Amino acid sequence: MKRITLIALLALCLSCRESPNPEGLILEVSLVEAFCGQAILKIEDPVYYHLGESANGEENVFFTMLTCDDMDIQAEDVFHVKLVGKYEPGDCVVCLGLLAYDGDKRYNAVRVYEEEK
Repeated sequence: MKRITLIALLALCLSCRESPNPEGLILEVSLVEAFCGQAILKIEDPVYYHLGESANGEENVFFTMLTCDDMDIQAEDVFHVKLVGKYEPGDCVVCLGLLAYDGDKRYNAVRVYEEEK
């Protein structure tokens, strides 16, 4: 009986580690591609590579929506984002085009400036 309980606890702990809630994490990322307020971001810190995936010919990436304040980010810029629960776009016009993304990892993220970290 103890052995079954130990195995069940171990399985439960491993499943918790495999699907962490990333909300609140601050990640160093670079912009791979952006279009119409949508973006593909590449995770730069190896500690968080597990939050990304291989998609669109890139490694360690995820899809997100940019806020109005972040529309000026250029390809390959390195910056920080905080993963958040709800997307707040701001008050700007966003076109209806779609950025092609063949992956499944999608997070709501907001840019974090140096003084906010």
